Amino acid sequence: MRWLKGILFFLVGVLLTPVSSTAAQGTVKPFRLPMDTAAGPSTWLFGQAYGNTTGAYNFGTAWYSAGHGLHFGIDVSMPCGTPLVAVADSEVIYVDNLAFGAGPHNLIVRHPQAGLTTIYNH
Repeated sequence: MRWLKGILFFLVGVLLTPVSSTAAQGTVKPFRLPMDTAAGPSTWLFGQAYGNTTGAYNFGTAWYSAGHGLHFGIDVSMPCGTPLVAVADSEVIYVDNLAFGAGPHNLIVRHPQAGLTTIYNH
């Protein structure tokens, strides 16, 4: 009889527990990858990872002075002309004059909903 009360208590607890609206609707991700195509050798691949890479180690503060020898970007290899899209709803707040990198221009993009800024560089 005691186990029956336990099962009944459990079932009532499960049935009365509200389902969260986010679980019912699915989780919305605030950011996405900046490519519209699937990864592959003919489309795009991640080239150099974030962190202590061979290039950052070999060149240290000569190339990566702000990161104390760490590479703080994520390099993506892709053929010329491959579309690149913003990682979230955003607005471009700065386009440089090619003082750093090469064309196309480097961009600073603000994402107001997330309170973050991303930088697209060459």
